Amino acid sequence: MGWKSHGPRSADAKHFGQLSANLPPAATACILSSPDSALFLSAQSPGLSRTYALNNYVYYSCCMLVNPQPAPDARFLHLLKPLAFFDLETTGTTVGADRIVEIGVLKVTPHGEELELQTRVNPEIRIPREATAVHGIGDKDVEDKPTFDKVAPMVTHFLEGCDFAGYNVLHFDLPMLESEFRRVGVPFDMKGREVIDVMAIYFQKEPRDLKAALRFYCGTQHANAHSAFADACACRTYCRAKSGCTQIFRIPQRNSALF
Repeated sequence: MGWKSHGPRSADAKHFGQLSANLPPAATACILSSPDSALFLSAQSPGLSRTYALNNYVYYSCCMLVNPQPAPDARFLHLLKPLAFFDLETTGTTVGADRIVEIGVLKVTPHGEELELQTRVNPEIRIPREATAVHGIGDKDVEDKPTFDKVAPMVTHFLEGCDFAGYNVLHFDLPMLESEFRRVGVPFDMKGREVIDVMAIYFQKEPRDLKAALRFYCGTQHANAHSAFADACACRTYCRAKSGCTQIFRIPQRNSALF
């Protein structure tokens, strides 16, 4: 069953509290309060097609998909509570200064359901060209999107009771998300939540250090790692192996007692 927005429209609708009893929990999780707006939700599955209209609620082009079939990942992970795989696109990498422009979450439940939340966000600041070059999202792409204070209640509801997983989430995505929640005054409690950082697993399985560089590029082992002179010699060996690399980084001159 899929739940998708058909955009805000005016309609004769009943209050959300009256209608929500007829909606599955997956649908109510993505509904966001917004004055003077209306919402059309359509539920489609074999033999079923219904459209609901809500005054004073808007879905903001987010999408939640429910897959009733057990997900292989859920069975493999032996989940005790929902696990939210998530990623953010932002205006930059400075937590507290930069802002979110896109949120993507795939929530896997212990029963194997997969719930998806996607939305772009108007950051209310300019998106630098350098950031656009990375994720392809420019100012015009988000000028008509909701701001984070409008999206935040929906996101917290969707993530309620979830553990988290993602790439570099410990050092970037989670701090950025927490910072944005603080900025708009929406509580977001991390107590009791577990975090799986895929980058940490990757680096553990595929180290990015001098030993790994020698093994990969030179086919040799760095037996005396973290001996200063041995590490210096290993760097020379690496540079010889990469003699085709001509890029040189020069340190700018500065007034310092260290030089």
